[in-house]
Amino acid sequence: MSNRRRAIAPNVRVAGEGRRRSLTPLAEAVNTPLSPFAPSVLPSGFWPPSQSTRDAIVLRIERMLVGPNMFSQRYGAVPGPEANLAAAAIEAEAFAAAGATLASNREQFEVFQAYCKGYALRVFEFFESRAAAASGPCRNRENRRRLLSLLRHRRRLLRLLRWRLRRLLPMGIDVILGVRWKSVHGFLRTI
Repeated sequence: MSNRRRAIAPNVRVAGEGRRRSLTPLAEAVNTPLSPFAPSVLPSGFWPPSQSTRDAIVLRIERMLVGPNMFSQRYGAVPGPEANLAAAAIEAEAFAAAGATLASNREQFEVFQAYCKGYALRVFEFFESRAAAASGPCRNRENRRRLLSLLRHRRRLLRLLRWRLRRLLPMGIDVILGVRWKSVHGFLRTI
């Protein structure tokens, strides 16, 4: 055996040597009643966010607007100076919207979540509005053409769907599927 000593917990070593250590201080500490919950003692770390947190969010939004990501691939990247101004405006608008609600200590996290969702939604709306302005009437004309094509083929789709359902189910499909057929028919009318 080696001459190294194994590390043993102090209570085990003391018990092994025949001496007994008193656990009364520990028991007294465990049995002492806890002080009542005081919400004012809790740190107010969620709301309102510190200025450094707000600056970090502005920087993150700016990176989203400029950098390579799914938004810039789909809608196009935003130039640097425009992205900086837009990011600051988006964050300020989200902060004002979330800051309008007064929050107790328990509501602070929910308000902070609403703030985060608010700026994310505003970033998406910014990209959407920028893409709509850039695409102009050509894109809208293409969408309108697709919609008209769907409307023209709606009657044919209804007939095809009814024929498929009749082949799959026994006779009396209109009776069996009464409500469902009406809902499918209503849905196809909205297309």
